[in-house]
Formats: sequence, structure tokens, C-alpha cells
Amino acid sequence: VTMAHLELLDLFPEYFKTLKLGLPDSSKLPDVMQEALWEIDLFRRLQKPDGGIPYGLETDGDPEEGDISWLTTMHLYEFAPDSFSSWTYVAACARAARLMAAFNVNKASEYAISAVRAMEWGEAHYAEERPKLTWEKIDARNLAAVELYWLTHNPKWNDVFLENTVITAAHPELFQWGKAVQRDAAFVYARLPKGLGDPLLKQNAKDGLEAMAKKCLAYAEGNAFNITNPDKWRPFIGGFYSVADASDLCRAHYLTGKPEYLAGIVQACQCATGANPTNLAFTTGLGSNPIRHPLLLDSRRSGQSAPKGLTVYGPIDYVQYHDSSTIWPMTYFLNQQCIPPANTWPIQEAYFDIYLYPMINEFTVDVWAGN
Repeated sequence: VTMAHLELLDLFPEYFKTLKLGLPDSSKLPDVMQEALWEIDLFRRLQKPDGGIPYGLETDGDPEEGDISWLTTMHLYEFAPDSFSSWTYVAACARAARLMAAFNVNKASEYAISAVRAMEWGEAHYAEERPKLTWEKIDARNLAAVELYWLTHNPKWNDVFLENTVITAAHPELFQWGKAVQRDAAFVYARLPKGLGDPLLKQNAKDGLEAMAKKCLAYAEGNAFNITNPDKWRPFIGGFYSVADASDLCRAHYLTGKPEYLAGIVQACQCATGANPTNLAFTTGLGSNPIRHPLLLDSRRSGQSAPKGLTVYGPIDYVQYHDSSTIWPMTYFLNQQCIPPANTWPIQEAYFDIYLYPMINEFTVDVWAGN
């Protein structure tokens, strides 16, 4: 989400420079950037003197009964730094530094220095970790390198990017689940300013991104709800129906201007916003019939309605995913109230707006690691 906020500012600076989100901040930075910095700054504060970035913060269990997030009674623990976290941070921090330079040069320099330190920490550990690094971690390094290359213009980061990028091949496959998912890095490389990067590789990146968009359109033609997806094997869980996976179409339209991609974007958003058998919008506060009971302890325990803008996981395939964490509400409650039993309903009709049903009503944003 942080990267998406910054990408929007990068692509449409005039609009997002003036968009107001009601944030109580006097930094004079665009609100969408402030929103992105809320997360980046957490990790910048956690950065170690040697540059390493921890994975994050976590309590040692679920919240205690009655706790709210800003008054938790639980101990909070910090993870140790690791390369994956450092590379993930570099990509976001480097992008923020590049965009921030238009508003506050001194502040941008602070973020740039932090990003370089984190990248150098990751590189110092790369050789020893390389044999056990998963493809996701290699992809994180790849994205960090191209973002840092754009920020610093230092060719050594381009060399790092070239080590593992898939765009050295003509018509590259940017979404190879289990091997490499590099659509984000390809979009960055395709937009590098003149004088940076290889023109042939930029064209390869554009070709790969457009191929992704065409896959999305083909996927939409094969289902009744215009749902788009670049990966035909994606399971029906974790936002499949509630989040329009249309970023590939958005990027292809930005690069080419082709109207069929814009039409695909609009269609892809329909299922999640109410054009489904339940007539529900899966985002709180959206439209005339949104979901109302997401799994948000803070609002529940403080007696408030859920804030607008939370998109839940949505319906899931109960046939494929029927372990106890998925079907306990069915077993103990819904099957006694629904005729026929709830777990036999068609997937799109089997959404139940019930608080404390995590598999459908939780709303962590990146549950599907498609990026």
C-alpha cells in the first residue's frame, strides 16, 4: 500500500499534490505522501546504526480482552534485522526520497541516505544468505536495486538489478509464481528517465507489462463477474472477489493509452463494488449497501462504527479451504441457521457479514503476495 500511494503521486503529481485526506500534519508534503511516510518512518526509526532494518513489531499473541491498539497491555517485541526487510524498506524509502525532493530537498536527502545504508547492509549479507534466499526475497532485492538506481543514478545499483531481472529476455514473463514476480520492478524500469537504463530492456519491460494486461482481460472473459487476474492458478481466497487485481491493466493503460485496458479496469472493479449475487460492496462506507462488520477490534471495543474504506477478504471457496479456522462459524452457528447448510452455498452467495470471522472479514491488505 505504501508503494501504491507513492506510485500514484509519481504518475499523477498534479492531482495528488493537492488531494486532501484530512491529515493533521504541517509538513507541507502531499497528504498521500504523508500517508506513505507513516509506515516508512516506523522502519526508519527502527533502522540500526549499521543500516539493517528489522522485520517489524509484534505482540506475543492476540490482543487481551478489552484492549485497543493505542492502549494495549501486551509487550511489544522487535524483530532482528534481515536482508528481506532491508530490501523491502529500500524500495519504499528510495521512492519516497526521489519524490520528496520536489517538496523538501533536505528531508529527501535524509531518506536517501537511509535507503542507501539499508541497501548496503543487505548487500553485505547477500553472499552468505544467497543459497537460502527464496524467490520472493530475490524479487525484493531486484525492486530495491532499480528504485535506488533511479534515485541515485549510480550504475552499480543497475548492475545489481540486472543480476536477477527477467526483462533481459524478449517478451518476459513477469508473473511466475514460485519463481519470480517482478511486475513492480518492470514498471519502474520501463519509466526510467532518458539516459538511465537500457532502451531495449525498457521495451522488454513494457512488452511484459502489456502481456500481463492481456492475460487479465483473457481471465475476465472466462468468468461471469469480469474479475481480472494475471495468474490463472490464484485460489479463491484472501480478496479474490473483494479486491480488483487490476494494477497490470492500470499500468498498461498508463504506458499505452489503449482504451481496452481502461474498459477492463472499470469492469474489474464492479464485482467488489456491488455487482455480485449478494449486492454488497466489500468495502466499508462504499455505496448504498457496504459490509458493516469487519474484524476491527478498535471500533468494536470502543463502541464505534468501523471507519470507511476497509476492504475485507470477502467470500472464500469453502470446498477447498475447510480447516477449523475457516469453517468453525459454519459448524457451530451458520449451518444451524441456514437452509441449505451455509457451507454448501455458491461461493459468491456465501458471504456473511459477521464480526470475528477472520477468514472473510479480516482486512489485512497484502494477504495475497501477488506483488
